[in-house]
Amino acid sequence: MKVHSFILIVFTLFLTACEDSKTNNNSTNTIISNSTETIPDNGRTPLYLEGVSATSNNHEVDYMFDKRDDTYWKSKKGAASDEGIMLSFQNKIFIEAIEIIEAKGDGIVTVNDVILYGNEVPCGNGGMGKLILIGDAYSSLFIRFGDTDKMSEVKIEDNAKKGVVQKFSKSHSIGVKSIKIWGKSGKEYHLIPPRKVNGRIITTSTLQANSKYSSSNLFDNRKESAWVEGADGSGVNEQLTFEVFQVVNIDAIQIWNGYQRSPNIYNSNVRLKGFSLGEVGGKLYEYTLRDATAGQKIDLKVPLKSNFKLKINSAYDGSKYQDLGISEILLFEGGKPLQIKLNLLENPIDLKTKGTNLEPILDIRIANEMDYEPSGFYADRSIILRSDGSFSMYLMEKLYADTKGGSGEIFESMASGIWEIKSANATKSIIKLTGKMVDLSAALTAQKGDNEQAETIQYFMDELTIEKNLISGKEVLDEIVIR
Repeated sequence: MKVHSFILIVFTLFLTACEDSKTNNNSTNTIISNSTETIPDNGRTPLYLEGVSATSNNHEVDYMFDKRDDTYWKSKKGAASDEGIMLSFQNKIFIEAIEIIEAKGDGIVTVNDVILYGNEVPCGNGGMGKLILIGDAYSSLFIRFGDTDKMSEVKIEDNAKKGVVQKFSKSHSIGVKSIKIWGKSGKEYHLIPPRKVNGRIITTSTLQANSKYSSSNLFDNRKESAWVEGADGSGVNEQLTFEVFQVVNIDAIQIWNGYQRSPNIYNSNVRLKGFSLGEVGGKLYEYTLRDATAGQKIDLKVPLKSNFKLKINSAYDGSKYQDLGISEILLFEGGKPLQIKLNLLENPIDLKTKGTNLEPILDIRIANEMDYEPSGFYADRSIILRSDGSFSMYLMEKLYADTKGGSGEIFESMASGIWEIKSANATKSIIKLTGKMVDLSAALTAQKGDNEQAETIQYFMDELTIEKNLISGKEVLDEIVIR
């Protein structure tokens, strides 16, 4: 939409509060995801999120929606650029514009720009506290934070390369106070995250290592992680017991079946087929899932009002392994999403890195901007290895047009997934990355209709070696200098 048109839409925001108190806009109500509310909140259209997650300090994300003046989400200290927030919607929604309100406080730095990805494709960019136009419909929106203040650079120059290593203050964080989104006709959504109830999950088994396949993965808003059972066989008769410490009235459940880290891993492992669900000590009712990666919502025969359990009755065979996985669960009360909030202990990865050369780079963005003059290309690379076992990586390379075979084209991609330690000591560590890479250059080309058959997603594994102030990979990542 053109800028002058959007100015008119913004102006209508001041008028809609009065109008909405008298009438309902049917076209807007049709995009409310499973909402039972019909009266907008101060002129805003209620929108119940399927989930919201952050790449850093994920347990604080609800602070962006609690309407309190003294709370906000902030990243871990030392984590800034390339951290982000994922908003997942129950259905595809039209987003005209978004505004990210920056938090203010001690140790919070200024973010200079944000980059938006709708369904993993770049869809807009701009500044914090300013309207960013989008004008399209998406089922997910990822907010990536770009440059910040409190950044410093260390110059690097040798026979092979020349450039800088970017460093962010280890005593500062980025923070977000709130997020605002507008839909059709300039109507602002009232963003409502899933209700959280305190509780815990007891499993009859979990595949080793427990931290990687923990039942906590069922409510982390990340489809690429999963709970995986650890018993012999295909998981039949294994059970999950959900203890809730608050009053609930669960009338539906949505399950993302299998281990969805990649299509290959999904097919290689066992998936849930038939299961029984009911309150502990009461009758269990039988349900069936399809062999599909999409979230499957099931209306329960009898609502759950207290502790309940899920028992595995049958399964779809895996092509390679006998381990059954479930990636994510979402509960519902009268159409409104609900999640169990788990009290998690210190992440085991923190303990495994103590005394190794991984410890000082954990949860820190390592970034380079380098000219590789002999080879004739420029590279902008960054990686974050997080203490929760996740990682983010952004890669951009440009071949110079005046070099042999150079075209001047830019190749840009982003990757995310999980990492694990193969070996680690004070001088050398080896880690394994497993993740999904989005070819942003190909995605933009496909979006424009120039090459709709372009392959935009690649699932990969890479082995990184960290030694002598260098991170080097074998498959996807070439190198990143540490200083």
